[in-house]
Amino acid sequence: MSQSPYTKRQQFIALITTAGAMLFFAITTVLLPPAIKRIAADLVLEIPQLTRVITTQFIAFFFAALLAGALSDRWGKLLMLRYSTMLIILGTALWGVTQHIVTAHFAAVLMGLGGGTLQNQGTAFLSDLFSHRRKAVLNFIQVAFCAGAAATPALMAALLPHGVSWRIFYFATAALGLFVFIPYLLLPNYKDLTSSGLKCTAKPDAHPVRKLSLWLLAIALFGYVMTESGLNVGATLYLLEHLATPERWAMLGVTIFWVGVLIGRMLGTVLPERIPTIPFLLALSFASFILVALQGIVSDWRYSLMLFGLSGLTFATIWPLIVALTAARHPEQSGSAVGFVIAAGSLGIIAAPILLENLQQVNKLALFYPILSIGLLATLLAAFKKTST
Repeated sequence: MSQSPYTKRQQFIALITTAGAMLFFAITTVLLPPAIKRIAADLVLEIPQLTRVITTQFIAFFFAALLAGALSDRWGKLLMLRYSTMLIILGTALWGVTQHIVTAHFAAVLMGLGGGTLQNQGTAFLSDLFSHRRKAVLNFIQVAFCAGAAATPALMAALLPHGVSWRIFYFATAALGLFVFIPYLLLPNYKDLTSSGLKCTAKPDAHPVRKLSLWLLAIALFGYVMTESGLNVGATLYLLEHLATPERWAMLGVTIFWVGVLIGRMLGTVLPERIPTIPFLLALSFASFILVALQGIVSDWRYSLMLFGLSGLTFATIWPLIVALTAARHPEQSGSAVGFVIAAGSLGIIAAPILLENLQQVNKLALFYPILSIGLLATLLAAFKKTST
């Protein structure tokens, strides 16, 4: 078995830089919603026109995640990380100067292409470098993601009402990207890097997409991401309209969920690597399924908020576990395998808002979380089936 060609110092730079990349990526996913009314007013647009820009970004994310893995197996994961970081920098800078909806869509495409590549290749890159501590490392970079996703809306909520332009946040994000791009330039790109060192010359038996085990992992991640996305996009509306929650507390629903996720992922960084992955994944998926389904029977918003917080704790390590398992089971083509699974998961981001919109139109918001919990049931069943493949 080959050793990693990176020195300890280079591995440390890779870890900290990729954690910064995940924080950077998280910020780009939450910049638009807090400022959407102000942006619509500045650009003389309707809000639905801007929500379609979000859809554009995640469609681009899906295709990037799907294709970047195959490209990284040819060119190297680090080279893909450099390109993806630059795409996001260009996209956020373009958003900062945009005056037209067409420019906004183009900026969203750049951010989506960069984001889809950055998330899956950053994850695969560290999975290869730290195969002996894969679960802990992936939880660590997801802690950074949570920090960016939670802090950015809070900062915008504090500064936008005091006259700070929404454009400043896009320019600041672009500048932050340079602190990711430059360290990546300092690291050597090994296109044949795998979890066991440099790839051997023998060809793998089959492309990972042809394997049932990879499809099961993709289904598992799709179910998780759909439910997590539903908790994000639907919490405030569900609390306000279904449970008549005071507005201040309704807006805190997502925050409470992400605080739970943050705590759970911090705990995940110190979990022993020897904990069996699939049994642990099954336990977390089952607990999460129950907690989300219980939202359908509570009638007091206080209990609902408690369920959001507890759900965050059980959700926290599901994503890192599935991705770590993907990289571990397909070490010779980790870029393609991780890219495919993350691309499948990203489809859940599109599915959840569609469900929310349709239930709201027929005044059936009470069914939102019970239906959404089926996603975690899919995760549970796919992980269980994985034990027999």
